[in-house]
Amino acid sequence: MKDQNITREFLLKQYVNLSGINLRCCDLTGIDLSFANLSGANLSRADLSRADLSFANLSLANLQNAKLWCVDLSRAGLTGADLSRVVLWNANLSRADLLGADLSFANLSNADLLGADLSGAKLSRVKLLGADLSNANLQNVDLSFANLSLANLQNADLSGAKLSGANLQNAKLSGANLQNAKLLRANLQNADLSGAKLSGANLSDADLLRANLQNAKLLNVDLSFANLSLANLQNAKLSKAKLSGAKLWSANLSNADLRNVNLTGADLSKADLSGAKLWSANLSGADLSGAKLSGADLFNAKLTRATFDVSTTIPDGSKWTDDTDMTRFTR
Repeated sequence: MKDQNITREFLLKQYVNLSGINLRCCDLTGIDLSFANLSGANLSRADLSRADLSFANLSLANLQNAKLWCVDLSRAGLTGADLSRVVLWNANLSRADLLGADLSFANLSNADLLGADLSGAKLSRVKLLGADLSNANLQNVDLSFANLSLANLQNADLSGAKLSGANLQNAKLSGANLQNAKLLRANLQNADLSGAKLSGANLSDADLLRANLQNAKLLNVDLSFANLSLANLQNAKLSKAKLSGAKLWSANLSNADLRNVNLTGADLSKADLSGAKLWSANLSGADLSGAKLSGADLFNAKLTRATFDVSTTIPDGSKWTDDTDMTRFTR
């Protein structure tokens, strides 16, 4: 132990107030400091593996490079704490207050962050592989280039979050709030975004291969040049969305709201657009070969240089031919 020959017995006797204490590099494995006041404490490089810090006050504490494997930080106060580069593998942070905390480059793989408040926290390049962030508050957080693959983010609030370059492959995001979030070039392959709120979000160049966006709200979203091949967008609301140059090969857009959407140059080959609302949509230069348009509403849609082939099903249920006049469906 360090600092005035500190012993575990001393810590436990003084647990009511340990604010500002220096425990740098100390071995505190398995210690019970639940409810302790450790605000402003120096715990950098300390080993707190399997320690009980539930309900503890660690606001503004320095935990940089600390070992926190399997630690219990449930309902702990970590406002403004420095947790950069810490190892929090399998830690319990449920309902913890991490408002404004620095978790950049930290490893939180398989951590429990259910209902945690991370608003304003720094989470760039953090590892959250398999972590539970369901119902967590992640408003305006910086998660750029973070690893969130297999993470549970169901019903989490990620509005305004920065997720550019983040890995969200196979993540659970059903019911999540991602309004105005930045997800440029994010990896969302096989992600579940059913019922998610994505209005105003920027997903340009994002990879959404086989993603589930059924019933998602995507009003005014930017999906230009995004990969949505084999994605499920059934009943999704995409009015005024930007999808120019997007890849929607074999995507399911049945009954989707695509009013005033920009689909110029988009690849919609073999896509299912049956029953979709495409009022005033811009499909100029789009590839619709093999697409299903039966029952689709193309009123006032722009089809200049759009490509069809004999396997394309047009709105009246028949197959497209060289003699088909598509303008009759746009009037």
